[in-house]
Amino acid sequence: MGLRAIAVLGLAAIPLNHAVLTRLLAIVETVRTGDPFVAANAYRLRAIAWALLALQLLSLVIGAVANAISTPAHPVDLDAGFSVNGWLAVLLTAIVKTTVDAVVPGIGLNYAARPEMNLFAGVHRGFAPPGPGAADGTDVEQSVNYELGTRLQRGGVRTEVVGFFNDYANLLGRDTLATGGTGEGTLFNGGTAQVYGVEASGEWNPAPAMGLTSALPIRLTYTLGRLRIEGRRSFTTSDPPYVTSAAGGSGA
Repeated sequence: MGLRAIAVLGLAAIPLNHAVLTRLLAIVETVRTGDPFVAANAYRLRAIAWALLALQLLSLVIGAVANAISTPAHPVDLDAGFSVNGWLAVLLTAIVKTTVDAVVPGIGLNYAARPEMNLFAGVHRGFAPPGPGAADGTDVEQSVNYELGTRLQRGGVRTEVVGFFNDYANLLGRDTLATGGTGEGTLFNGGTAQVYGVEASGEWNPAPAMGLTSALPIRLTYTLGRLRIEGRRSFTTSDPPYVTSAAGGSGA
């Protein structure tokens, strides 16, 4: 009975070893392509750490079972139980810190054309890390964001009109049922994308006219934009936010 239990526990170790080996091969592949310092490798190492921990716990159980059924007449000698090297491997892979460094510069200009009117423009770089739940090989999302607009304030009324253009590289998407996916929630790179449009807003503060000293702003904002994706992944949904195919497309 004890030997059967050991055999079953040994079978349980097969998928764990498979998980370790497949992720190690994926890491080696990134080294071969010359880009090993990607966020996906940190998640692979974390998964390897959990698999190694499970293997070490299995080894302790197998070693305990072997000691329980071993007798002087019928000794059971297995290479199982506590392993210093095994637990050291767990620690070394578990303490890997997931970090993503990025420089996100930006510049903005403002010109007072009149006392009540300002013209402004800006160029800013955007950045978004993959985060937990990212698929293997998912890279950081980067973007360059442009804006040009004007602000006008007259009396208690303030209006603003701004045009924007956002150019994304490695657009991050999430696999959800709402976007025609499987609903697993996995993050992935959807390719390059451009978002452009116009936003108009107005604000009115009637408090001074009502004799109030406190602010009572009423705001109204309307945004008209379009999204164009040149994806590396096929999207099958006909609804926003992704209306495209693997060859690229556009949606409003």
